[in-house]
Amino acid sequence: MFDSTAARAPRRSMGADRHVGRLLVRAYVQATSPTRRSEILDLLDRLLLMGPFGVAQAIDDADRR
Repeated sequence: MFDSTAARAPRRSMGADRHVGRLLVRAYVQATSPTRRSEILDLLDRLLLMGPFGVAQAIDDADRR
C-alpha cells in the first residue's frame, strides 16, 4: 500500500496503520547505517504525503521527547 490505494483502505485497517508511523520513527532512531536511515526517511516522506499512517503525529511525538 505505498501508493494512492492507501487512501482507499478499509477503515478497519486504519487503527493498525497508525502504528506504522511510530514503528518507522523507532526504526530510524535505531538505525546505525546512513543508508538505512535514508531509506527510512524516504518511506516517512512518502507516507506523510499519503496521510493516513499517523506519521506526522509520530514525528511530532518523537520531537517532543
